Amino acid sequence: MTSKGEIGGEGQSGDLTFTTTSVMPAVDGFRVAGVKTASADLAWTTNIPTASVIVYTNLSTGRSLSVGDPTYVVVHAFTVPGLDAGTAYDVLVKAQNEAGAEASSPTLSFKTTVDRVPPVVADVSADSTLYPGAQSKVQTIVSWLTDKPSSSQVFYQEGVAADAKALSTPADANLILKHIVVLTTFKPGAVYKYWVVSRDASGNVSKSETFTVLTPIQKQTVLDLIGKNFQSVFGWTKQVKL
Repeated sequence: MTSKGEIGGEGQSGDLTFTTTSVMPAVDGFRVAGVKTASADLAWTTNIPTASVIVYTNLSTGRSLSVGDPTYVVVHAFTVPGLDAGTAYDVLVKAQNEAGAEASSPTLSFKTTVDRVPPVVADVSADSTLYPGAQSKVQTIVSWLTDKPSSSQVFYQEGVAADAKALSTPADANLILKHIVVLTTFKPGAVYKYWVVSRDASGNVSKSETFTVLTPIQKQTVLDLIGKNFQSVFGWTKQVKL
């Protein structure tokens, strides 16, 4: 910087430096765009590119958690996952610019929905295999699909009588889409009725229609047939007394 008066020479100062202050972030239009059973969709904008931290509180338990979005943008959309069904929450967002300056949104409240739709059970099938031996054993694999994660259980009864006692496999609480249950209690050469039951995370239960399966029976070997034919042809000799 230099200066010169009307009289005298020119004066010059030393070099000076300065830093401009950053623009403070501001959150605008913060809203809950959609609510599901286990998640909530949020949307908002900021006046400058910012990263975000979403803070949400379960009003039933008082527990607060936070999730972050490190991307510096001005138009924001974020889905908060892992929420409890049918539960009220408070939520706010904190926006931070690259210099670390921070601004917070107002706190909003919402309640997640309750799932009342039972799972759809499809493609139920049973496949039995006979394992021969001194006592033949039958292994039956029952499989089916559901349209959302659900538990697995098979009910069954021997015969087709309506008043027969039904038994079941232990309920598998693992929530899956593709279900496979193995049964080893079926008898060879018998007819069984069976149906499947699946329960989703919200407790909604679906029962399939009733199916029947005929378990296999051990086939006669060639030696068995020869022995029976031999007995048929020469069996009369047992009646002859020498």
